[in-house]
Formats: sequence, C-alpha cells, structure tokens
Amino acid sequence: MKTYDEKVEAIRSIIEDMDESDAVALHNEWCYETNNYDDEIIEMGRFNEICDGMEPIDIARSIVYGDFNTNHDYFHYNGYGNFESTDCPTDWIYPGDIAGDVVDRECSFENDEIQEEIYSWSEDEEEEEDSDDETDDE
Repeated sequence: MKTYDEKVEAIRSIIEDMDESDAVALHNEWCYETNNYDDEIIEMGRFNEICDGMEPIDIARSIVYGDFNTNHDYFHYNGYGNFESTDCPTDWIYPGDIAGDVVDRECSFENDEIQEEIYSWSEDEEEEEDSDDETDDE
C-alpha cells in the first residue's frame, strides 16, 4: 500500500506530465471544487464573456494595473482583481497543491488518469486485506 507522500508524488507526476490544455482543465476543475474561483485560468477567447456587464472604466483599470497582453492565450485575475495574461498557464498551476487535495479527498477532479491512480489505491488496499486474511487463516 502506498503512503500518503507516495500518493501525492504519483499524482504530482501525472499533473506535471499533462499537456497544457489538460493541466488547465484540471486546475480549473480543482478551482471550482475548492471554491477558489479567483484562480481560474481563462482562455483569451472568453475575454468579452468575462467582461460582460463590467463598466468600461473597470475593464480599463483591470488592464492598466494588471499585466495584460491581448496577444496572450490565457488570463486570470491577480490577487488585486486585475487581469494578468500569459502564454504559459502552467506557471500558474501548482501540482503539489492539487495533488494534496486529490489524495485528501480521493477526488480526481474529473481527470481519467488521476481517477485510475485513485482506483489503484483501492485495489492495493483490497489485495493487502486479502493477504492479511490468508495469513490469519493459517
């Protein structure tokens, strides 16, 4: 059976090996599940949708006081409510934090590869219980 740290490391490794779009999708699902909506990584194509209903002055302020470039592929809100953009969204993803939550919750955040890893922990525990039962019978 894997220890807690081994489980976290296995999940961290899966996350670090993901392609960019899968990592962003996992990160965003993690944000939704942990009520951490401010850290959502948003594709630039959704900029108008996100700004819908905002006053133009508020949009301008968020751009001026943030670090924003419309030529980038992704953006998010920084800690001050301003826009930041990037072409490297994985710089905003913290695999260790997500991995810890995956292990603590045994929740895959809708990622199939992580779900397979979680299933393997259950199988390991069942196999260990079966081997304990067999040694008890002797």
